[in-house]
Amino acid sequence: MFAAEHSRIRDRFAAWVRRGQKEKAIRREVDPNAAALMVGSLLLGVSMQILVDPSMDIEPIRKTCAATLRMAFAT
Repeated sequence: MFAAEHSRIRDRFAAWVRRGQKEKAIRREVDPNAAALMVGSLLLGVSMQILVDPSMDIEPIRKTCAATLRMAFAT
């Protein structure tokens, strides 16, 4: 069940990357499937960290993740 859900989310993320590429917001050389797996893994890891430490301040992590993804993907 976990694997099926993970695949479904990866496919959705990959579709978002392809759409961003069509809209010229994401660089063409970004591999949609690899990017989707990377972002999904990032979100899974942060989610696990929150479970381990619920008092963690998520805001600096959110800002850093967003800035990193913009630098990596943006045209």
